[in-house]
Amino acid sequence: SNVTNMYEMFYACEEFNQDISKWDVSSVKDMSYMFSECVLFSQGISKWDVSKVEDMDDIFRGCEIREENKPKFNG
Repeated sequence: SNVTNMYEMFYACEEFNQDISKWDVSSVKDMSYMFSECVLFSQGISKWDVSKVEDMDDIFRGCEIREENKPKFNG
């Protein structure tokens, strides 16, 4: 995928809990606030390639997602 910005993509989508585990996010640089206030989101996205992400500020603020379901961010 050529998408580089997912800033606030699902911000405050309180009912969102779709399986997006197979999304190609390998080109994304900004995921800040992507799932903020998505209170029901709990899908496993731990296998996402987030090696190019530079900003993940508050990506899961207000989410119930478990630690093992989160992508591994090294930035």
